[in-house]
Amino acid sequence: MFPVLAHVSLTNPEGGEVYYSGNTVIVSWVEVQAHTTLNWDLLFSTDGGLNWDTVKDNIPVEERSYQWIVPGIHTAKGRIKIVQDNVNVDYEGISPNFSIYTTTGIRNPINLVQMNIYPNPLTDFASIEFENPLQMNHTLTMYDIQGKMVRSIHNISSDEVRIERLNLTAGLYFIRLRDEREIRAMGKLLVE
Repeated sequence: MFPVLAHVSLTNPEGGEVYYSGNTVIVSWVEVQAHTTLNWDLLFSTDGGLNWDTVKDNIPVEERSYQWIVPGIHTAKGRIKIVQDNVNVDYEGISPNFSIYTTTGIRNPINLVQMNIYPNPLTDFASIEFENPLQMNHTLTMYDIQGKMVRSIHNISSDEVRIERLNLTAGLYFIRLRDEREIRAMGKLLVE
């Protein structure tokens, strides 16, 4: 049987997310057009879909999600594929690329700086302090537990940045601080 793109669509991941090794991601999909579905197969690619590894075969037909543990692989070309196994023709849905970071995937871990986040948990705002003696420009990016970017602050040349709660819902967020060349610090922020 030859898989054909159509009839099933991934709802998460959507592409562009950043995941961290060891996190749990809810992979979800919808059946766009009903068929005599036998089961679902879930696959993962680290190279933009050139090669695929099986995550889980024969997921029961009534299920539309899977709790996936992000592997310890560093990639900017991660993809998920869901295959709808049918009696005649199989159908598949493929996500666009997403990224996975690991501590070993960060260049020069020796260059990581200490990042202090307070108050943590955040209620109205939080301050983030870090070492920046050369006043280099940094970008601070926040991701939710699904790996979706929720906020990005650019051109931070001081050693402190303030995060307002604004539209952040309660939950855990991952923070990445990057200068013009590399990731400098990572942390977690809890919003109450």
